[in-house]
Amino acid sequence: MSRGWRGAVGAALLAIAVIAGGAGAAAAGVQETRSAAGFLRALYAGYATGKAPSPTGRGAERLFAPPLLALIRADEALAGGEVGALDHDPICACQDYQGLRIVTVSVEADQPTHARATVSFINIGQPVTVRFVLTGGDGHWRIVDIEEPGVPSLRKMLADGIAEIAKERAAE
Repeated sequence: MSRGWRGAVGAALLAIAVIAGGAGAAAAGVQETRSAAGFLRALYAGYATGKAPSPTGRGAERLFAPPLLALIRADEALAGGEVGALDHDPICACQDYQGLRIVTVSVEADQPTHARATVSFINIGQPVTVRFVLTGGDGHWRIVDIEEPGVPSLRKMLADGIAEIAKERAAE
């Protein structure tokens, strides 16, 4: 009988450990969700102060994950000073901004290092919603992809644009 009792105690201790581990993981998920939301709020704060981040300028490596940044830089290089596939600011889904203010930021952390986020804001009096795929964690998030009105995937748009330019140049 004591063997059964020990087995029950062992099972109970295992259950407590699993619950505690799950609670820790849930707390970490909440923390990462907050840090991802903070990253996006800080990103959009520059639009309110007139110091919007430049997708192609200095500091872009702090905004974009390396694969997306490589596409942005390749598009810019292929454009040779002209407008490439990226002809707007994908963060605000605009060419111009004025009075941009955030309405909501929602984040769902799929994993501690991967999140999906939606930012709704008003720009030049019009409501806009932009969706992000983020990677990172520990407060250091980067944008993997952006979905905005008319552009279901910034990565795909850039890759397609680069391929089209390469095809045109090969035909010359």
